[in-house]
Amino acid sequence: MLLLWARNGFPVGPRLLSYASRLAYVANAAGCLGNSVAVAKLSESGMLLLAYHFDGYFTFLNRRKGDSSETFVSASEIDEKSIANLVDSAFTAYRCFLLSSRTILHKADAFPSKLLFPDLKDCTHWKRIRTKILFCNIFCYLSDLSINEEDILRLLIEKLDYADLMEMQFEIVLKKFFLFGDNPKLIFHLIKNSLNWNSLEQHKFWGLVRTELSVSEVQVEKIILEFFCYGEIDLNLSAIAVAGLLALCSSCAPTPELFGMIVSLPNNLFQDFAAATLASWAASNSSMLFDSLTKLADDSTFLNSTEIRINQFAILCLLSYFNAQGMNGSNMFSNFCPNN
Repeated sequence: MLLLWARNGFPVGPRLLSYASRLAYVANAAGCLGNSVAVAKLSESGMLLLAYHFDGYFTFLNRRKGDSSETFVSASEIDEKSIANLVDSAFTAYRCFLLSSRTILHKADAFPSKLLFPDLKDCTHWKRIRTKILFCNIFCYLSDLSINEEDILRLLIEKLDYADLMEMQFEIVLKKFFLFGDNPKLIFHLIKNSLNWNSLEQHKFWGLVRTELSVSEVQVEKIILEFFCYGEIDLNLSAIAVAGLLALCSSCAPTPELFGMIVSLPNNLFQDFAAATLASWAASNSSMLFDSLTKLADDSTFLNSTEIRINQFAILCLLSYFNAQGMNGSNMFSNFCPNN
C-alpha cells in the first residue's frame, strides 16, 4: 500500500523518514536510550509520540499472539534496550521502503543513498523536527547511506547555521557519529569536488573535516599527499582547502608517518606548506615532533627510498627552529640534508 501511494506521488518516503527521526529524538530527549527509564512516565513527560508508538507496538504483538498460550506483553515490561530496538526498527522500515521503491518507482539502478537525498530535502522544508537533529539521526541510523555523500553533505552545510554546526562538531568529537567515513580515497575525492563549491560552503566544510579527521582513525597523510600530488592544483581554487589542510595538520599529532609525508611533499605552488606545518608542530608538540624526527633519521628504508624526495627547505626551517631553542639536531638533520 505504501509503495502504491508513493507511485501515485504521495510523499511516503519523507513521511517515514520524518517519523523515524522524530521517534529517535523523543527517545533521546526522554533519556530512554542508554539509560534506565520508567516508560510509564512517558505520557506524563509529554513524549506522546513515543507513548503512541509503544501502544501500537504492543497492540500489534498481542494481536499476533491471539489465543495462543504465550504471555501478553505490556509497556511496563519494556526497558532501554527494547526502546533502542524500536527506534532502530523504525529506520530499518524506512530503509526497506527505499530498497523496495526502486522497482516500483522505475529506479532499479539507483543507489539507496540517492533516493534518501530527496526525502531528506523534503524533511528539511517541513520543520517538523529541528534540522540539525534530523541530520544527526541520519548519520547515526543510516550511516551507510549518508556518510561521505556529497549531495547530503552540501544540503547539511546549506541548511545548518554556525551554531548548529558547532553543536554537530561537539558530537563528532565525542564520536557519536561521523560524516566522512574512513576511506582516504573517497574523502580525497570529496575534497577535490569541494574546490568548485562557493567560499562559504568550503569554510563550513573544512570546519567539519578538520573536526572529524583529527579524532578519527583515517590516515590523514594519504589524503594530504594525494592532494598535493594531484596534477591540477589551482592557486585560487585550492586556497581554502590548503588552509584547511594546514589547520588539520596542526590539530593532528606529528606521528612518524605524518611527519615523513610532510617532509617529502613537493615544492609546488604552496611551497611553504610543509615548513608551516613543521613550525606549528614545533610550537605545540615539539617533544613528539623530535621523537618522530629521531625515528625517521635512523630509518634507512625511508631515507634511501627512490620514491621519496626530502623537502630540504622544510627540514632547514625546522633545523633553524631547533637551533634557536638550543637543541642540537645537526647530526640527525644531516641524514635528511646530506649536502648541507
